[in-house]
Amino acid sequence: MRRKHYLTQPFLAITLFVIMLTVACQSGGAISSAVGNAAATATAASARPITTAASTLIPTLATATATPDVAVSNAARGLQGYVAADDSGAVFITWTESGGTLSGTMQVAQPDLKSQSGVQATSASFTGTRSGNHVTLTIPQGLGIASTIAGEFNGPLLTLYFPQKSGTITPVVFHSGTAADYNQAVIALQQQVKQQVAQTQAAQATTTSYAKQGTATANVFVTQQENVRKANAQVANTLRQLTSAVNDLAQDSTFDFPIEESDQQHLQAADQQLRKDAAKQLVDCTQIQFDLDNVELYASPVSDAHSSLQAQVDRIQRESAKVRALIETLQQAYGELGMVAAANTTGAPAPQFTQEDITKAVNAAQQQIDRSTQAIHDAQQRLTGYEQQGAQTLKDAKSFVAGLKCS
Repeated sequence: MRRKHYLTQPFLAITLFVIMLTVACQSGGAISSAVGNAAATATAASARPITTAASTLIPTLATATATPDVAVSNAARGLQGYVAADDSGAVFITWTESGGTLSGTMQVAQPDLKSQSGVQATSASFTGTRSGNHVTLTIPQGLGIASTIAGEFNGPLLTLYFPQKSGTITPVVFHSGTAADYNQAVIALQQQVKQQVAQTQAAQATTTSYAKQGTATANVFVTQQENVRKANAQVANTLRQLTSAVNDLAQDSTFDFPIEESDQQHLQAADQQLRKDAAKQLVDCTQIQFDLDNVELYASPVSDAHSSLQAQVDRIQRESAKVRALIETLQQAYGELGMVAAANTTGAPAPQFTQEDITKAVNAAQQQIDRSTQAIHDAQQRLTGYEQQGAQTLKDAKSFVAGLKCS
């Protein structure tokens, strides 16, 4: 029987997460209270992409401990593991494996404006199992309670699926990396916090200075500074969305035709067998008809090949349209940043992006749109070629058989 045709549909999870880890209380009633309090704190703090997915799943860990040294030690910099990081935090996961059983640790860092280091760090131990490309991690929370997270490998990527209180599941993508990569992400977080603190202090100093000149004048300056901060945030957010959309488009622009490629190989083998049997001194008509039936079987087009291809083409076209819209939004956001920065007579904060940053992002996005368009054309040509080659081979085989004389 013929197998149903399908096309590979790559998936790229974009958003990264930092898992909020706090020390679990030892009494029975305190654990549920700690869970509620930690989840409420995460919600009140902000809707950061890293904290959102896992805060409701593992807000308390009995094995979690605050670590005074945020970064992994120099001796462990070459340690292999998986890293997820963005401007809201960084996570490093590593484990040892024995017979499919895992034992490892999770190191987490989050920005902390009140900390001297600029980052709050926690760590936790976990156990788990691995079978093929699938993995399950179990994180104890005390008193025999544990949270279980399922995951799967895809090349250098590890995707963990975090269940939410709403009943949905949020995928978090980790990249293969080392402790040194995690350290670099922590350093970037510290620099980010340092810059935020400096901007806040500068804004506060400016506000204090101008407050002496009158409330009305001070309010004007505060508004000017707030406008610049909002414009910087809008450009940064749009850049992140554009990068994510471009990555999705690139992932979905890979076309696979496993059934057609396999059929081509079987088709050539069937045609060769037909001609081999026809070359025998005594031609067996029953065998020849059987061989011709095999040729026709593998020469016929796969029934749902075009519909599967069109579904992927439609998805790519939707993602291309999204990328184009984000390009326009980014250009508008950068134009707004330029206007409010020019109107900001205090000079602080300064614009965080240049025209070169915007041009580079726009060019990369447009190039991916062009590559995806070409990929669609190439895939359509490949599928048509498979069908035309099959039809021609079948035609030649029938003509060849028609000229044979049975014994």
